[in-house]
Formats: sequence, structure tokens, C-alpha cells
Amino acid sequence: EASLGTMPDFNYSGDGIRVEAVLPESAASAAGLLAGDVLLSFNNVVVDNLQVYSNLLRESEPGDNVRLDVLRGQELIQLRATLRQR
Repeated sequence: EASLGTMPDFNYSGDGIRVEAVLPESAASAAGLLAGDVLLSFNNVVVDNLQVYSNLLRESEPGDNVRLDVLRGQELIQLRATLRQR
């Protein structure tokens, strides 16, 4: 199963998914994702809840290169991540 290597903030309510923690040596860490970032889309698919995010990861394979649209503070940034084995 593919993994980005993030721990979501389960108490966050708003657009996207807020990243509470980024696991060391993970795809998210290598891509530059930071704790506090809000993941808005995954390969151009809007991520509006954890279920959508889980499904997108489940449909992906380790080694897939994905585009992440992320809100960091007030800035919208794009990152690329190569998914790893869970």
C-alpha cells in the first residue's frame, strides 16, 4: 500500500486536511511537506475529508509521483512527492 507519510490533524475542520506531523524518511518529508500545512488536492483531486484522502492513497502505488496542492500559511504551493511503501 502506498504511503505519503503524514499524520492528519483529526480535530481540524476546514478545507483540505491539516498535517499534524510528517514522518521522518517519508515521501512527505522528501517532498518538503511540513507540519501545519493543509493538503488541498492530491493529483488534482480535491481532498475535502480524510476518507477521500485514504481512498486516493489506497488507489495509488508505491513509486507513483503525485502532485500536491498545499496551503502553507496564506501561500498556495505545489509539491511533488514519490509515494513510498507503507
